[in-house]
Amino acid sequence: MGIQMIYERGSGVRKAAILILALGDELAREIFKRLGEEEIRQLGLAASQLDNVTSTEVIEVFQEFTETFQGGYVPEMGAGGVFHIMVERALGAERARALLSAPTYEDPFEFCHDIDPRSVATILSREHPQTVAIVMASVDYDVSAQVLKHFTPEKSAEIIFRMSHLGTINDDVMRDIGQTLREEFEAMGSFETGSEGIDGQATAVEILKCLQQEYADQLIEELSYADDTFAQELRSKLFIFEDLGRLDPRTMQRLLREVDSKLLSVALKGADTSLQDAFFGAMSSRASEMLRDDMEASGPMRIADVETAQADIVEIAMQLEADGLIVLPRGGADGLV
Repeated sequence: MGIQMIYERGSGVRKAAILILALGDELAREIFKRLGEEEIRQLGLAASQLDNVTSTEVIEVFQEFTETFQGGYVPEMGAGGVFHIMVERALGAERARALLSAPTYEDPFEFCHDIDPRSVATILSREHPQTVAIVMASVDYDVSAQVLKHFTPEKSAEIIFRMSHLGTINDDVMRDIGQTLREEFEAMGSFETGSEGIDGQATAVEILKCLQQEYADQLIEELSYADDTFAQELRSKLFIFEDLGRLDPRTMQRLLREVDSKLLSVALKGADTSLQDAFFGAMSSRASEMLRDDMEASGPMRIADVETAQADIVEIAMQLEADGLIVLPRGGADGLV
């Protein structure tokens, strides 16, 4: 026969048994629904040992109970731990974890993706350009591009400039801006739903890629009036060496006629296999074999030399485009109107 547990005065189980008995039958039934079998067994054992309970002890239990749930006393495991256990017993472990886990970050500008870009532009036109830059840097590239085309080139250029120079934006500031814009959209009847670091320059580049080339060039020209160095840096990132892999075979062949094979062998040393294949595929079997041999014979290359060679080839491609001899792919399949 096992040893029977004796619950001394002041023990947690004894106090719980006293409290449940004092609360009455109706409340006790609700409590029991939320307890496990072992807990109920322990409470039953403690209740059977309450022959010597006094009115003073009952009052002390109620006082402790009151203090616990009024904030006057925090259990050893912490109030959060106690609350978690209570929710878990009431709703189940899985549901409790789902409800009490740390909340995920909510994008304050998510609703902008479900609103007509013209309406977004109308609301943002009332805001300071810095605020607009924050919003444009936070939504999808294609959304930003569609919104920007409803501004004048001068204002769009200023927004692109500010976006490219954004630093870390406080989460509270982002939420405040998002909430304000949401309220304005709701007020104008256009709301139809179906501390964070921002890489503003990268976002600006992607947005410009989504625009038609003519409009993107116009924006960069506007930017050059304020900061020509920055405008040229931005322009250089609009089309990079990896983008050449999207050229159709005929355009690639036209480009290769202008590129020295030694320059190409250096540039392709740093390219992935798919990009190399795009170049090789536009060559004759003999030419591609010779190029592969040159690349293998040249041995390791400095990254700086590879990047310089790639930049030179991109410059050649852009000059061919400027001369109207080829068309380079930018952004989506056809760009945005």
